[in-house]
Amino acid sequence: MIGSDYSGSTAKYTSKEGASLEFNFTGKGIKIIGPMNSYKGIAKVTIDGKVYSAVDMYSESSKTQAILFQVSGLSSGKHSIKVEYTGMYNNQSKGSLISVDAFDIVEGNII
Repeated sequence: MIGSDYSGSTAKYTSKEGASLEFNFTGKGIKIIGPMNSYKGIAKVTIDGKVYSAVDMYSESSKTQAILFQVSGLSSGKHSIKVEYTGMYNNQSKGSLISVDAFDIVEGNII
């Protein structure tokens, strides 16, 4: 997705079964930032092997750069995060597309 409302003018999206993104980072917390609208579905977020949340990206009105998920209080050191397409969506959504614009890492970096 391309647009001036996204960080770096782009956001990544998928509706493909089995699709995911994963990376390692250091830091005390992380936020997932992305668009929300009436065609979005639910993503699975796993940090360090622990499933934290099913992130519902649905919104009746369109929003850009919304905080979709956040966690704080992580221990010092290396962490991993995985965001997965689930194919699920809430009963108000018109689709199951998931999308991510950016990650905000608290007191750390991608490694």
